[in-house]
Amino acid sequence: MLRGSGDLQNDEVTLYKYLNLLHSLDEFQGRGRVDRGDKKGDDTRYTTKELRRSFLDSISYLCDINPKGGTVTAAAIRKFYCKDGVQGRLYLAANEPILDRVHHFVERMLRDLEDITPKNHGMKKRKLLRESLDLGRQRLNYYHGKVLFHLKKCDQDIRILFRDQEILTWIETIKVETDLQRLSALCYHSREGKLDELKRKASEHRDIAELTHYIGRLGAHEYAVSTIITAYLKVPILRKIKVQILPSALVTPINLPAESVNFHTVCQEISGSPHLRHSGHDLYTMLYNSNFLSGFTLPSKLVQTSAFVTRVHAELQIVDYFSRKRLEFIEDDKYVGCSKPACYFCHLWIRLHPGGFEVPASHKKVILGCRGPDIDVAEDVNGNGARIRRDQYKRLTREIIRDIEEQVHIEQFLNRCQHLSSDGSSRAPKYYDQDFDLQLIKG
Repeated sequence: MLRGSGDLQNDEVTLYKYLNLLHSLDEFQGRGRVDRGDKKGDDTRYTTKELRRSFLDSISYLCDINPKGGTVTAAAIRKFYCKDGVQGRLYLAANEPILDRVHHFVERMLRDLEDITPKNHGMKKRKLLRESLDLGRQRLNYYHGKVLFHLKKCDQDIRILFRDQEILTWIETIKVETDLQRLSALCYHSREGKLDELKRKASEHRDIAELTHYIGRLGAHEYAVSTIITAYLKVPILRKIKVQILPSALVTPINLPAESVNFHTVCQEISGSPHLRHSGHDLYTMLYNSNFLSGFTLPSKLVQTSAFVTRVHAELQIVDYFSRKRLEFIEDDKYVGCSKPACYFCHLWIRLHPGGFEVPASHKKVILGCRGPDIDVAEDVNGNGARIRRDQYKRLTREIIRDIEEQVHIEQFLNRCQHLSSDGSSRAPKYYDQDFDLQLIKG
């Protein structure tokens, strides 16, 4: 029997009450970031650790076949000992149950790459690319549709901004191309020339910025495949790994009680929190000022988002499984790869977890529909899993309260200094592996 969040406990109510308030505060930027790496997918300068992490992110990306979020996939490599020495096992989890065709794709890929060599890697790469593009057809068609949508809105502006006929021809070719292999190659191989030029002109034009983003997405499969091939050539332990699929948790609805979405009550309670860095009275005043600046919309926003469904995101499933089972990572590198950067909730959960997992890059978005891993009551006989979950909710609540405090302070400052409104606040992030961050494949 699993105990999830359907029957809310006090610590869960408190967390979601404040997460809902943070979600309602416009444009909260969170504590994570995504840094763009400057290496190509087939770059041989990666260290073994970088290549292994790169492999995990890349295989997760290829398994994420639906653009809507259900197939977001995470991956980790477990170290285990056998008669032949140390071997690895690949664990995969997704927001929703991994489809059989995705599972079979991964098994075929691992089997096919066992005998990869410098001589046959080109053939292996072409085969893997062809199969991965076919598997990801739905996602790629969605991206191409987005390219057409935004191009239609900014076509005239592009013709004014760009006099280079080569760039205009390139964009027109992307527009009409329907073969996924040619489309992928067209977008991937031009990313450091034409795409970069397009990005330089996109800073003041939203539709051009969106266009460049989706063109990058269309080339990301080839990037991921190139990275996997390089990893297999350089990291011997990958040659013998087998895959194990973790079961996904059920979707669980949450309905916050009325007092937890009452703006006045929530403001009073958070202002009395012992976790605040500054005066509770100041926070109370600034929250009401934020409501004024929002056009008095915060109370209604809290009520509108009081009911939602939650799932255990893929990376948290793996973090929880490795933690509960006390599994070892290869070279003790506690890295969980994922097809997308972590949301705000997952980023906090992993950063604050006592297991010491590598902190992921984050897209910073506050998503209400995420919860901590469920507890298997039959397995958790000593209550250790329940204790970790409860303590994690308390840790997250503390950080959410501090981020609410920071957000309203920033908002008040920017509104006092309108002449500086184009300047963003800066924060020194926790350590991220900046030399190796797969921005290209982590939309």
